[in-house]
Amino acid sequence: MTADPPASILDAPVVDQLDDTGSRATSQDPTGPERRHGLAERLAAGLGWFSLALGVPQLVAPGRVNRLVGVEDTPRNRAIMRGVGLRELGGGAGVLTKPRPGAFLAARVAGDAVDLALLGAAARSGRGDPGRARTAALAVAGVTLLDAVAARANSRTADPTTPRGPCGHGRASRSTAAPTRPTGTGGTCGTSPAS
Repeated sequence: MTADPPASILDAPVVDQLDDTGSRATSQDPTGPERRHGLAERLAAGLGWFSLALGVPQLVAPGRVNRLVGVEDTPRNRAIMRGVGLRELGGGAGVLTKPRPGAFLAARVAGDAVDLALLGAAARSGRGDPGRARTAALAVAGVTLLDAVAARANSRTADPTTPRGPCGHGRASRSTAAPTRPTGTGGTCGTSPAS
């Protein structure tokens, strides 16, 4: 008598793996490492495309972007906006073309901090439109949060199929041997040995 194939994916055998924290996750677990890696990649790609879409108008129409975000439109501010546009284009290209974009995403976070400082200065200057500058700063703060989440996720998901070490950090060896107690610590994962 032959076994019938599973009726659905839900009836298929479960394959255990270690997730990023060293805990067990299953291949059917929606929070498993492959799914998180896919989400991290999609978030990074979305932010990369966002950078390109933002950088083009900042570079080619800096006066319009200045007025849109409440910054006084002066030759100096146009030059700054062009520089911000170049940074966005470079960051977006890096995020989209590198297999491990964590460093480019971290650079986006740093760039967002600069943008927040510039918008804060514009809002306090009384020139331009302080209300628009504050609104733009809130939007940048939201994107900064996404950039930070993506940078962290993409710095940890270089190879989602490689299990993490027994303490949830570092890489575990690909051997099937049980993890050993770290030398010289007397305990595991930063704990003291039992007295």
